[in-house]
Amino acid sequence: MNTMKQASLKQTAVAVATAVALMAGTVPVFAKESAPKNPGAASSTTVWADPVMQNVAAYSGRALVWHLESVKAFLAKGDIPQARGELETSREFAAAIRLMMPYTVVVDQINNAKTHLTEDSTDLFYADLLPIYSSLDEMQVYAPKLAAKARAGVKRAERHARAGNKKAAVEALRDVSNDITVTTVYMPVRLVAQDIRVAQKALDKQKPDTATAVKTVDTALASLSTVVRQVAFAPQKS
Repeated sequence: MNTMKQASLKQTAVAVATAVALMAGTVPVFAKESAPKNPGAASSTTVWADPVMQNVAAYSGRALVWHLESVKAFLAKGDIPQARGELETSREFAAAIRLMMPYTVVVDQINNAKTHLTEDSTDLFYADLLPIYSSLDEMQVYAPKLAAKARAGVKRAERHARAGNKKAAVEALRDVSNDITVTTVYMPVRLVAQDIRVAQKALDKQKPDTATAVKTVDTALASLSTVVRQVAFAPQKS
């Protein structure tokens, strides 16, 4: 990624983080307006350990949904250039969210390592460990207890893998990933970014493939909607 793109992502991340900081400690407005009569039916009984990060997830996730909905609106009007512009904004926004949410990066890395083990790509799995441990070092600042527990789980997976017990290693990584996602804030921005790239390629064809673009944007929205709703209505730890 070149310097100009890095600067753009950082500016987006700072803008979102600043807006969230002004609202930190409050219940998101859209949660107040559309809270279900039975909140327990909207999500699991997750209690978010970090209310500020909950607000980051809620507001930034809502904004990303808005950008993707704008893509669909422009496509419905046949305005391909505007749809392309909104897709690029969505892509940059998704990347900025990753920069703001350290938990997301760790979960993505752990899930990649788990995939490599499942596919018997042990060399790739061992190569995955260094960036995972590095990310856990960063996470230590935000959630020291959770980071320490996650590190122990990853080390356990590494021991199982080196002993030839791939199944136990995969289960250990799954436990680590689950621990992080149910006690912090996780949004599938990597998967959403992949869908955005597919949509961009579809519209960049000589004859833009709007049907594929709409379908992949819908997939991205489906990935986000459940998480954004869950974050919006989840109780915060007092």
